[in-house]
Amino acid sequence: MRGAFFRPSLTASRQRQALRHRITATLAAVCSMCGAGNAWGASIGFQPTDFGGSPIVIGAGARSLGMGGAFVAIADDATANTWNPAGMTQLDAPEVALSCGFYSRRSQRDGGDSSDQRVDLDHLSGVYPFHAFGFQQMVGIAWQRQYDFTFAQDFASGSTTGGVVTSVQSEQIDVRQRGAFSSLSISYAVEPLRGLSFGITGHAWSDRLTQHSGYRKDFTDTIETTSTLTSNGTLIGRNRTVYHATDEIEVNGGYSVNLGVWWQALPSLTVGITWKPRYTLHITDRFSSTQVDTDLFGSGGTTVQPSQYASDDARMTFPTSAALGTAWRLNDLQTIACDVTWTRWREYAVDRAGVRRSPISPFVPSADFKDTLAIRLGYEHILILPGVVLVPRCGALYEAIPGITQAPSTTQINQVGATTDKYYGVTAGLSAFQRTVIYDVAGQFRYGSGVGSGSEASPTATANVTSITIRAGVAVQF
Repeated sequence: MRGAFFRPSLTASRQRQALRHRITATLAAVCSMCGAGNAWGASIGFQPTDFGGSPIVIGAGARSLGMGGAFVAIADDATANTWNPAGMTQLDAPEVALSCGFYSRRSQRDGGDSSDQRVDLDHLSGVYPFHAFGFQQMVGIAWQRQYDFTFAQDFASGSTTGGVVTSVQSEQIDVRQRGAFSSLSISYAVEPLRGLSFGITGHAWSDRLTQHSGYRKDFTDTIETTSTLTSNGTLIGRNRTVYHATDEIEVNGGYSVNLGVWWQALPSLTVGITWKPRYTLHITDRFSSTQVDTDLFGSGGTTVQPSQYASDDARMTFPTSAALGTAWRLNDLQTIACDVTWTRWREYAVDRAGVRRSPISPFVPSADFKDTLAIRLGYEHILILPGVVLVPRCGALYEAIPGITQAPSTTQINQVGATTDKYYGVTAGLSAFQRTVIYDVAGQFRYGSGVGSGSEASPTATANVTSITIRAGVAVQF
């Protein structure tokens, strides 16, 4: 049926908590000494619950990417155990699959642009069908990068203060964050009635298990101040302060489930439903910072402040989400799919030392963030050619994710509220099927205008964010 229907056959100690407060106070002191421009550093630096904004869901497989992510009601290949485990019962032969992707992300804003490119393994899975007790059944196993926390920021600013002494200050802030949370999963599906299947996927989260469940954030704030006498322009002082901090997040453990239903309502119409209850991951946060003050004019030399270190344990809760998908087969060769995904973002939170805060912003309570919807559309057309079957596809998407409003000024970075950032995207892809091997490639262009205040841009600004994903995959049927 598959071949004919859709595709060819913490709690920290008080001492450590106090140390973290001293680190934050150190950064705040630098901000107050160096002027309003460095208030950016206080806001986008290393707040105790800053995880770089909303995590980006990666998804599995090039085929689903090419269809805009509209795959819940299709789910008829080896990636089904990550999209909708119930759909696995459509497979009539064992199958293994893997995919990797190229990711490019650029943020354009006042004060500087940032970009980041990388190549990473996304997904590896295998499924095995069997018939027992009169029912079609399926088991599967998968390794998958689930959430991407990679982003980059570069900010430059300057200010001049007049009087008897004229002081000119320049500041450069550089932030680099790279990493992801991955899971290892086991899936099971059963078809108790013809055309109606139920499935479940259990995910285990741990860096020791997946070797890819954590990220590192490097923050550098460089401030140079030049002072001259207003009367004659005589240089009387030039100083540089470099503050550098590193935050390393590692997942120590956690479990989650993905429940799915797949139903062939009509010969040409299928419906898919998935439910992901909220779940909690146990994480470790290792923080270190250094500060170097250099007198570039007089004989003061260089002063290195004592390095600061802290290590905290915390619990990170991810929100409940549900998806409803439909897929309509116009004929044996064409398919149109649509998915709608709902996410309860008020549940997204970090608990550390008895304090519960939002990973999106330490200044906005988790309860203030509204639920959001994502809508994805996809189309594919099977072309049967001599010796090969080609399947071109395309898609479009709309995603709403939580964000924060712009702060009134750099001295009021805590005066922000919850908002919704909107992203739009288009996708395209192609599959080639020869005998028992399927080759997939797909690309996605995703754009958000006026988004990311406090994460992609300074707290008082927004950014235009462009991301490009190119994914390739291969699947082998046995």
